[in-house]
Amino acid sequence: MKKEQQLKTTIQKQLKKSGFKMTPQRAALVDVLVRHQDQHLTAEKIFMLTKEVSRDIGLATVYRTLEILMNIQVLKKNAINTDGIVRYELIHSRGIQLICKNCGRVIDVDQNFMQRLTSMIAAEYHFQSNHDFNATNIEGLCSECAEKMQDVAK
Repeated sequence: MKKEQQLKTTIQKQLKKSGFKMTPQRAALVDVLVRHQDQHLTAEKIFMLTKEVSRDIGLATVYRTLEILMNIQVLKKNAINTDGIVRYELIHSRGIQLICKNCGRVIDVDQNFMQRLTSMIAAEYHFQSNHDFNATNIEGLCSECAEKMQDVAK
Protein backbone atom coordinates (compact mmCIF):
# COMPACT_ATOMS: atom_id res chain seq x y z
CA MET A 1 0.00 0.00 0.00
CA LYS A 2 2.88 2.36 0.76
CA LYS A 3 4.25 1.97 -2.78
CA GLU A 4 0.83 2.82 -4.22
CA GLN A 5 0.69 6.01 -2.15
CA GLN A 6 4.22 6.95 -3.23
CA LEU A 7 3.25 6.43 -6.86
CA LYS A 8 0.12 8.58 -6.48
CA THR A 9 2.23 11.32 -4.85
CA THR A 10 4.78 11.13 -7.68
CA ILE A 11 2.03 11.47 -10.30
CA GLN A 12 0.47 14.37 -8.39
CA LYS A 13 3.84 16.16 -8.25
CA GLN A 14 4.37 15.56 -11.97
CA LEU A 15 0.95 17.03 -12.75
CA LYS A 16 1.64 20.08 -10.58
CA LYS A 17 5.11 20.55 -12.09
CA SER A 18 3.50 20.50 -15.54
CA GLY A 19 0.93 23.14 -14.54
CA PHE A 20 -2.08 20.89 -13.90
CA LYS A 21 -4.20 20.70 -10.76
CA MET A 22 -5.11 17.44 -9.07
CA THR A 23 -8.89 17.72 -9.34
CA PRO A 24 -11.09 15.18 -7.53
CA GLN A 25 -11.80 13.51 -10.89
CA ARG A 26 -8.10 13.27 -11.76
CA ALA A 27 -7.34 11.95 -8.28
CA ALA A 28 -9.99 9.23 -8.69
CA LEU A 29 -8.65 8.31 -12.14
CA VAL A 30 -5.04 8.19 -10.90
CA ASP A 31 -6.20 6.02 -8.00
CA VAL A 32 -7.78 3.57 -10.48
CA LEU A 33 -4.62 3.47 -12.61
CA VAL A 34 -2.43 2.83 -9.57
CA ARG A 35 -4.73 0.18 -8.07
CA HIS A 36 -4.92 -1.63 -11.42
CA GLN A 37 -1.33 -1.02 -12.52
CA ASP A 38 -0.83 -4.72 -13.19
CA GLN A 39 -3.55 -4.60 -15.86
CA HIS A 40 -3.71 -3.01 -19.29
CA LEU A 41 -6.98 -1.09 -19.16
CA THR A 42 -9.02 0.46 -21.96
CA ALA A 43 -10.30 4.03 -21.60
CA GLU A 44 -13.82 2.66 -21.21
CA LYS A 45 -12.75 0.31 -18.40
CA ILE A 46 -10.87 3.16 -16.69
CA PHE A 47 -14.05 5.25 -17.01
CA MET A 48 -16.25 2.51 -15.49
CA LEU A 49 -13.85 1.91 -12.58
CA THR A 50 -13.45 5.65 -11.93
CA LYS A 51 -17.22 6.21 -12.14
CA GLU A 52 -17.63 3.80 -9.19
CA VAL A 53 -15.76 6.26 -6.94
CA SER A 54 -16.37 9.58 -8.70
CA ARG A 55 -19.92 9.64 -10.03
CA ASP A 56 -19.50 13.09 -11.58
CA ILE A 57 -16.75 12.09 -14.03
CA GLY A 58 -17.54 11.90 -17.73
CA LEU A 59 -15.93 9.87 -20.49
CA ALA A 60 -14.58 13.06 -22.12
CA THR A 61 -12.83 13.96 -18.84
CA VAL A 62 -11.28 10.50 -18.75
CA TYR A 63 -9.92 10.88 -22.29
CA ARG A 64 -8.61 14.39 -21.54
CA THR A 65 -6.91 13.19 -18.36
CA LEU A 66 -5.39 10.18 -20.12
CA GLU A 67 -4.03 12.56 -22.77
CA ILE A 68 -2.55 14.83 -20.08
CA LEU A 69 -0.94 11.86 -18.30
CA MET A 70 0.59 10.70 -21.60
CA ASN A 71 1.87 14.21 -22.38
CA ILE A 72 3.63 14.44 -19.02
CA GLN A 73 5.03 10.93 -19.59
CA VAL A 74 3.27 9.21 -16.71
CA LEU A 75 1.13 6.97 -18.90
CA LYS A 76 1.62 5.22 -22.20
CA LYS A 77 -0.80 3.94 -24.79
CA ASN A 78 -0.50 0.39 -26.09
CA ALA A 79 -2.30 -1.28 -28.96
CA ILE A 80 -0.53 -4.56 -28.42
CA ASN A 81 -3.46 -6.95 -28.34
CA THR A 82 -4.73 -8.59 -31.49
CA ASP A 83 -8.15 -6.96 -30.99
CA GLY A 84 -6.70 -3.55 -31.91
CA ILE A 85 -8.19 -1.92 -28.82
CA VAL A 86 -5.97 0.71 -27.20
CA ARG A 87 -4.96 0.02 -23.63
CA TYR A 88 -3.11 2.19 -21.14
CA GLU A 89 -0.43 1.53 -18.56
CA LEU A 90 1.65 3.58 -16.18
CA ILE A 91 5.14 4.19 -17.50
CA HIS A 92 6.76 3.39 -14.15
CA SER A 93 5.86 -0.22 -14.76
CA ARG A 94 8.29 -0.44 -17.65
CA GLY A 95 9.77 -3.79 -18.38
CA ILE A 96 9.48 -6.87 -20.46
CA GLN A 97 6.06 -7.93 -21.67
CA LEU A 98 5.28 -11.27 -23.27
CA ILE A 99 2.52 -10.85 -25.85
CA CYS A 100 0.56 -13.78 -27.23
CA LYS A 101 0.12 -13.31 -30.98
CA ASN A 102 -2.88 -15.64 -30.92
CA CYS A 103 -5.13 -14.38 -28.09
CA GLY A 104 -3.46 -11.04 -27.30
CA ARG A 105 -2.77 -11.90 -23.67
CA VAL A 106 -0.09 -9.69 -22.08
CA ILE A 107 2.15 -11.12 -19.37
CA ASP A 108 4.39 -8.73 -17.43
CA VAL A 109 7.73 -10.32 -16.52
CA ASP A 110 8.50 -10.17 -12.79
CA GLN A 111 10.75 -7.22 -11.83
CA ASN A 112 13.03 -9.41 -9.68
CA PHE A 113 13.53 -11.79 -12.59
CA MET A 114 14.31 -8.84 -14.85
CA GLN A 115 16.95 -7.57 -12.42
CA ARG A 116 18.59 -11.01 -12.24
CA LEU A 117 18.50 -11.28 -16.04
CA THR A 118 20.00 -7.79 -16.40
CA SER A 119 22.77 -8.71 -13.95
CA MET A 120 23.55 -11.86 -15.96
CA ILE A 121 23.65 -9.94 -19.25
CA ALA A 122 25.77 -7.17 -17.70
CA ALA A 123 28.24 -9.73 -16.32
CA GLU A 124 28.46 -11.56 -19.66
CA TYR A 125 29.26 -8.34 -21.54
CA HIS A 126 31.29 -6.66 -18.75
CA PHE A 127 28.75 -3.85 -18.61
CA GLN A 128 27.78 -1.79 -15.56
CA SER A 129 24.00 -1.66 -15.49
CA ASN A 130 21.82 0.73 -13.51
CA HIS A 131 18.87 -1.69 -13.90
CA ASP A 132 16.81 1.00 -15.64
CA PHE A 133 14.60 -0.97 -18.00
CA ASN A 134 13.00 0.25 -21.16
CA ALA A 135 9.88 -1.50 -22.38
CA THR A 136 10.50 -4.57 -24.44
CA ASN A 137 7.83 -6.71 -26.06
CA ILE A 138 8.46 -10.36 -26.83
CA GLU A 139 5.85 -11.90 -29.11
CA GLY A 140 4.98 -15.56 -29.17
CA LEU A 141 2.31 -17.89 -27.82
CA CYS A 142 1.08 -18.06 -24.24
CA SER A 143 1.05 -21.48 -22.61
CA GLU A 144 -2.70 -21.93 -23.15
CA CYS A 145 -2.57 -21.11 -26.89
CA ALA A 146 0.55 -23.23 -27.37
CA GLU A 147 -1.20 -26.15 -25.66
CA LYS A 148 -4.32 -25.71 -27.82
CA MET A 149 -2.19 -25.67 -30.98
CA GLN A 150 -0.41 -28.85 -29.89
CA ASP A 151 -3.77 -30.53 -29.29
CA VAL A 152 -4.96 -29.52 -32.78
CA ALA A 153 -1.74 -30.83 -34.35
CA LYS A 154 -2.23 -34.30 -32.79
